[in-house]
Amino acid sequence: MQGQLKKLGFYSEYQQLLGAYKLLPIANKPNLDLEQAAVSQGIEGLFAQIGEEEKNIRQNPMETGNLLISSIFGKK
Repeated sequence: MQGQLKKLGFYSEYQQLLGAYKLLPIANKPNLDLEQAAVSQGIEGLFAQIGEEEKNIRQNPMETGNLLISSIFGKK
C-alpha cells in the first residue's frame, strides 16, 4: 500500500494529514491509518481461513489429516 501511495505521490501528504488528525483532541475518533487497517484486515482474514481449515480437520480428521500428510510427504 505504501508503494502505491508513493507512486501516486500521495504518501507524504497522507502521513502529514494522518499526523495532524492524530493530534486533534477528539474522543473516540475512528482510526484513519489505512496501512494499519489493511494489515489488520489481512490478519483477520488469515485467521478466519485458519479457523475454517481447523473446523474441517475437526469434522473429518482422518481424511483431512491424510490429505495434509500426503501433500507434505507425497510424490513430487
